[in-house]
Amino acid sequence: MRDVEDALEGGIRFFSLNIFMAGHGALHYGSLFLFDRPARRYKVLEKRADVPVRVRWWFKLYFVLFMTSAVLFLGPSTWLYLDS
Repeated sequence: MRDVEDALEGGIRFFSLNIFMAGHGALHYGSLFLFDRPARRYKVLEKRADVPVRVRWWFKLYFVLFMTSAVLFLGPSTWLYLDS
């Protein structure tokens, strides 16, 4: 997390302060590495290349796994709620 914050945020360590912010930061950086639109919005599109490929891969994987588990968890609940 600190390598990413050094490269993208100029050394400002906001997301590595505690465990709650680290989870939020991992999703934030995962979306920045996965999609161009949020990277353009936060003006880090060109800075993404400064982060090692292996680190980018782990953030992308975490983002995809989190979103998949959220859909698998909330999808059936929503379907059961709408079915009744």
